[in-house]
Amino acid sequence: MKNHRTCRSEVVAQGTFGSVTVCPDCGVYHLHIGPMSFRMEADVFHGVARMFAGSFVRPDGQDAIVAPRGSDAVRH
Repeated sequence: MKNHRTCRSEVVAQGTFGSVTVCPDCGVYHLHIGPMSFRMEADVFHGVARMFAGSFVRPDGQDAIVAPRGSDAVRH
């Protein structure tokens, strides 16, 4: 992670239980879930996002369809 004295936060996603922000200067993501926050580099954040998407089971019982690694497209 690049060292910056102060990260700027831009909200990129927000939901009932949390949000995701990113610092446009250093590219560090912050995942906020309830009272917890996780600071991670972009490649780590994308890996976590793929992991969550891959474990998602749709209400109709079908598994989520996740694009192959290296692709940004994810369908549910």
